[in-house]
Amino acid sequence: MVTSTRAVSQACHGGALGLYTIALWPHRIASGHLTWSLRPGRSAGGSAVQWKRRAIGADVDRTFHQAAGRAEVLAVCGGDGTVAAAARVAIDADLPLLVFPGGTFNHFAADIGIDRVSDALAALRHGTAIRIDVALAGERLFLNTSSLGSYPAFVAIRERWEGRVGKPVAAAIALLVAVRRQKPVRLVVDGHARDVAMMFVGNCRYQPHGFAPSWRPRLDDGVLDLRMVTVDGPAPLLRLALAMLTGRLGRSRLYIEDDPVDLHISMPDGAGEVAWDGEIGPGNAEIEYTKLRRSLTVYQPPDANLFPR
Repeated sequence: MVTSTRAVSQACHGGALGLYTIALWPHRIASGHLTWSLRPGRSAGGSAVQWKRRAIGADVDRTFHQAAGRAEVLAVCGGDGTVAAAARVAIDADLPLLVFPGGTFNHFAADIGIDRVSDALAALRHGTAIRIDVALAGERLFLNTSSLGSYPAFVAIRERWEGRVGKPVAAAIALLVAVRRQKPVRLVVDGHARDVAMMFVGNCRYQPHGFAPSWRPRLDDGVLDLRMVTVDGPAPLLRLALAMLTGRLGRSRLYIEDDPVDLHISMPDGAGEVAWDGEIGPGNAEIEYTKLRRSLTVYQPPDANLFPR
């Protein structure tokens, strides 16, 4: 169960007549169910709410900033990357964020108990919200995870196989395939040089332990979740795969798990690709991971169906 300090209803707008909310979502779903639900003049789950609808164009940040200047609540429909962009603007403008799940990946929406449009509308109607942490990779904000190395490929391969062979076997297969496709990255992590096959950095601690983090018991614990797989040749890779199969990964000297409050990463061989909340892009040769504690107010349904699931 995700726990956090719930803001009192007066701290967030809760269905008041005349409330002006701006909702943003990508063009590709602008004609879907959400558009119908938020049609101007309709009741939003029983609340009298004025909606200004705006499609997200190429300049996402500009669109969000323009919307935030005229909103009391910033609402966004999209996946994790889109929601993270909206979260940065909501923090800067000191606005509560209302999230509708509408992207390829909706992990953050699920973590706060929003699986359907009706869940978000219920949170708005009741005015229930929580204050949560966000994390930064340099200047880039993320709500869930950031990663380096072959971790994105590892996740994709594991998810492809786990329905057929179960998670432990799928994780072992994914490790062998993903790491063989992409050579380890030379990193200096808080002053320690390592050859890293996969590195995962979570915003708050994830469960379970090991290299299949799935859910967070809290969204305001003030720490990062660091998990690394280091390798040095094919033999350690086979031992790591066996450790995943037998549930003994935490005992391997090649696996590192920690919960720092900040983290400094440098790439001696030059900047490589970094992933944030499911989006991959060029990183910097030096990356400082930090936390902004309880900096984001986000609506959450009063009877949220939370993790673990």
